[in-house]
Amino acid sequence: MSNRGVRNSNSLFNKKATLVMLAVTLVLPVIQRTEAATNVVVWDTGSRLADAAAVESRAGWIPVPAELFDSETDPP
Repeated sequence: MSNRGVRNSNSLFNKKATLVMLAVTLVLPVIQRTEAATNVVVWDTGSRLADAAAVESRAGWIPVPAELFDSETDPP
């Protein structure tokens, strides 16, 4: 009896395993966990978006506080 069939199936298994390992090695670094940035700042232009000059100049922009009631003089 010959072990030729066993050897061919082992060789095929080794090729498939090598291909899977190569694919995992190439794909995993590309897939990165997305994490939210901790220093995100929202800006208020102080004007409507129709006023393009005020939006483009950025002179009067102010950062929006994390707690929205902090910017109100009389919250209620």
